[in-house]
This record gives sequence, C-alpha cells and structure tokens, in this order.
Amino acid sequence: MKSQTILRLLFFTIILLAYKIIACQSSMDTINWASHQKNGCVHLKEVLTKIDTSASMTSMIEGCRCAIKLKNGDLALQYLHLAKAKGYQDHIIAKILEARSYAILKEDLKAVEILKELSNKIDLFRVMNIEEMRELSFRNPDVMKLYQASQPSFDVFTFVISVISFLGFFIGLLFFIKGAHFIQLRWLSAFIVNFSIIMTSFVLYWTKFNFSFPYLNEWWHSLYLLIGPIFYFYVRTVSGFRHQAMFVGLHFLPFFMCVLVFANAGLFYPFTKEQTTSSGLFISIFQSMPIKLFSLSLYFVISYLSIKGDWLVDSYVKKWIQYLFIFFGLFILANVVYYGCTFWEGFNREWDYGISAWMAAGIIGIATMGFLESKYLSFQHPIGNPTQQNLYQNEKIHQMAENAENNQATEVKKYKTSPLTSTVSNSIKLKLDRFMSEQRLYQREDLRLQDIADLLGLHRNQVSQVINENYNLNFFEWVNRYRIYHAADMLSVPNCPYTISQVGFESGFNNKVTFYKTFRQYFQCTPLEYVSRLERERALMS
Repeated sequence: MKSQTILRLLFFTIILLAYKIIACQSSMDTINWASHQKNGCVHLKEVLTKIDTSASMTSMIEGCRCAIKLKNGDLALQYLHLAKAKGYQDHIIAKILEARSYAILKEDLKAVEILKELSNKIDLFRVMNIEEMRELSFRNPDVMKLYQASQPSFDVFTFVISVISFLGFFIGLLFFIKGAHFIQLRWLSAFIVNFSIIMTSFVLYWTKFNFSFPYLNEWWHSLYLLIGPIFYFYVRTVSGFRHQAMFVGLHFLPFFMCVLVFANAGLFYPFTKEQTTSSGLFISIFQSMPIKLFSLSLYFVISYLSIKGDWLVDSYVKKWIQYLFIFFGLFILANVVYYGCTFWEGFNREWDYGISAWMAAGIIGIATMGFLESKYLSFQHPIGNPTQQNLYQNEKIHQMAENAENNQATEVKKYKTSPLTSTVSNSIKLKLDRFMSEQRLYQREDLRLQDIADLLGLHRNQVSQVINENYNLNFFEWVNRYRIYHAADMLSVPNCPYTISQVGFESGFNNKVTFYKTFRQYFQCTPLEYVSRLERERALMS
C-alpha cells in the first residue's frame, strides 16, 4: 500500500510540475519563433538582419534556420557563430547548418569537407535530402557519392533485429491467444509486443526508412513509458495479485498524457493534425531520456517491493521472476550507460545498437522461458497437506484427529478484497507446513504470528489469511494443532520415558491446563486415557 501511495503522489507531482512549467512558459526570446513556425520566416526578414546579440542560444539557432530558409548564407553563419559562442554543443546540428550555409553560398569545397565529417549514416541521410544538398550533389561528384551511400538500406544487424521484431509480434500474439484464461500471459504478450514495436522504430531509424514514415518517428518515446507498468503488472499477476481497473489505469496515465501531447503537436501527422510547436516544452519533457530512466527505475523498485516474499514456495516461479528482474535491471543499466555516453564528445548514435541487441536477447529469452512458465502456471496444484503423515504414526490417531478438527473448525473468513489468489494461498500453506514440521517451530512456547511472518518474509495479515482459509483455525488454534499432534506422537511410543506434563511442555505448551484442555478438544479424552486406550489396543493386537 505504501508503494502505491508513493507512486500516486509522484505521478500527480509530475503532472502538476509539467502543467506549471508550460503555463509559466513565456517568450524569453526577442523573436516569436512559434509565429515563424506557423507563418514562415518571410515576415521576419527585416527582424533577422538586426541581430540581437543578447538573445538566447535557442534564438540564434532558430535565426540561423530562418536565414537558411531565406537563402541568406552569410546571415545564417553569423547566427550560428553567435550560438556557438554562447555554448551551443550539438555538434551534429551545427555541422549540418554550417554545410547548408556554405552550399547556399556555393562554397562547395567547405560544404563537402563538413559533410565528410558526418560519420553517422542517419545524419548524412538527413542532410543529403535537403534542397541545398541535392543541388550540391549535382554540382559535385563526391557529394553525389555521399548521397547515394546515404540512401535507405539494411545491413546484417538491422536485418536480424527486424526478424526478431517480427518474431516478437508473432510470439506476443500466441501468448495473447493462449492467455485467454491467464491474465499473466496477456501482460507478457503486451511486454513482448511493446518491445517489438520499439525495436521496429529503431530499425526504421537505422535504415533511414523512417524518413518515408515520419509519423512513426516519435511512437517509441511514449512506448518507453509502457515498459515499466507492463513489467510491474506482469510480475504481480504471476505472483497471484488481482487489480482493479482504476488502479491499472493510474499507472498508464503518463503514457496517455504523452500520446495526447504528441498528437496535439502533430507528431503523428497524418494520423492527427499538422505539426505545431504549441507544446514544445512538454514534448521535450516526454522525449527526454531522464524521464524514461525514472519510469524504468521506479517500476523496477516498486515491482520488487510489491511481491517480495509473497510467492517464495515455487522454486520455478522464483527463478523465472529472478530472470525477469535481472534482464530488466540490465536493460535499465544499458540505457543509463547509453545516456551517459551522449555527454561524451566521441559519442556515436549507432551505439544504441547495444540496447536493441539486449532487447532482442530479452525477447528470445522471455519467449523461450515464457512458454515453459505458462504451462507451469496453468497446472493446478492438488490441495492437501503432505506433511500430515509425519505428525502421527498410525491410522487410528489420524482418524481421531481428523474428526476432532471437523468438530472444532471455525467459520472461514471471506477475503474478497485480498490480493492473494487460491494458488498463491496454497503455495504459502505448503511452505508453512514445511517450516512447522521440519523446524518444529511449534515447540517454541512464545511463538507469535509475527515470528512466522518474519521467517517467511510475508506480512502477518497474509499468514493469518492463509491459516484461516486453509485450516479454518486462528493462529493459536493452528499452532496448538501441531503441538497436539506432536504430543500424540510422543504418547504413542511404547514405554514413553516422559511424564504427561513433560510431554505437554516438550510439545510447546506453557502450562498443563492448556495442554489438557486442547488435548480433550481433539481426542475427547485426557492424555492419560489416550495412553491407556493405545495400550489396550496393543494388547489386543499382540
């Protein structure tokens, strides 16, 4: 509950901050760039020639772009040099703007020299398809070669990633169909398909086909905000938790906000209206890597905290979840390293190949283990107590104890709103039985419910629920049940060396009265009468 409350507060805080930032955004620059995006740069022609050196770095870059649109190469270079002087650090954009300016001035040698410095194929393709560069390619054979080399194409890596992305869609569809009655498979399907869509977006970017489908360029930003919530709900459903629709919707609120902002700005055009800059700041927030890393890290932590200790009985499920957490943690680490490298001057954008390679490996691994995991989770464990046979030695004692339990069983409490499913409850029950029989915790006369919960890594309410649902007993009745069985075992040994009182204390009772009272409830006789009955039965059998 604490993690859910913290999550809600964080989401609403982010929303309020974003709203205030946008509401407070004002025209800090001397030129209305939102206006020129809408009406073009022609009406700013006179303003551009009067360079305001006190304007912001952003204004200088926009001034450079406007000057290029107006075919004024000298003015564009002046704005660019002023932007650099103010600390503009995007060297790729600066080189592209500079090459375009020299191409306008027909200083081909300088333009070609700058173009050859663009090692990234994406950047080269972007600049080579601009009007000034196409004209330059007709004038210069070297530029024509660069133009031809920059056209969309697949290499071995992008082809392999494309195939894995396709397999991801196919496997996700299979999981979705197979998961008609298993909600955890629906979440697994969404997880794989989401990764496949993101990888497809990356492939379009690397192969430069994204320029043919510009409305697909920005989808991956919003899809990154789905990774964490989907992972969170998959892990919780595997662990047996149920969720209300409103609770689920809250976690996907950032994704829907991102989609609405991008659609409002026209980034999905032609599916939405044409592109504008009305929500530029909000767009930059959602496109920023820190927001994505925050979302991934947050859900990694709350996923771990929300299911810690709830399902530790099934070793296979435990290993499966551990694998998912390792994969997800390394995926976050890969993104952190990649983001850190962007601040390095020698950074190459093609290094994001590593992120997609890890996503591809994750899809293959998750798909392979997911088939096994789905079969395992669909198996219904038989309800029973395999350790009961170790608590007493003969069928006669078994029948007597069973009859006594049926007579003394209390009404089962209904846990309609509990997140524990019957499968998880039975799984915890098996572990409780194992702990009690193997470690003989019931022999501790001061044993408390909290002690059991701490040993299992569970909440005391969960332990109490499992005991109530599976045994129809409260905690003390349940512990005394083990103590009575243990006492019956000791008393059934011929020539028992202990006195009746010693048997009670050895079994975990802290006083003789409670021992006698509980024993009579289970066996309808005193311990001494029980021993006498067993001796008579042995005499008849001998």
